[in-house]
Amino acid sequence: MRQTFIVGCMFVSTSVLGPIMYNLWIFSGSANANFYFAVTLAFNTAQIFLVTDLLFAYVKWEYQLTHGSKIEVDGSPGRLTLHNNVNK
Repeated sequence: MRQTFIVGCMFVSTSVLGPIMYNLWIFSGSANANFYFAVTLAFNTAQIFLVTDLLFAYVKWEYQLTHGSKIEVDGSPGRLTLHNNVNK
């Protein structure tokens, strides 16, 4: 995944700002709905980034498993395999 830090920061900031903006809008009356809407818009953008990042990673992984990759290990061609790391 390429945008892990950005998505993580967006989730943390919207999780903090969401209840604050809701409290200011509904109970205090000092903010309007646009502030809360902006926080929910940023939260939904983070979700879209996360889903597209996961889908891209899955498609890339499937492509490399199907078609192989140009990985060299100690000068010889390497191979991606799925295996269990349990010692028997």
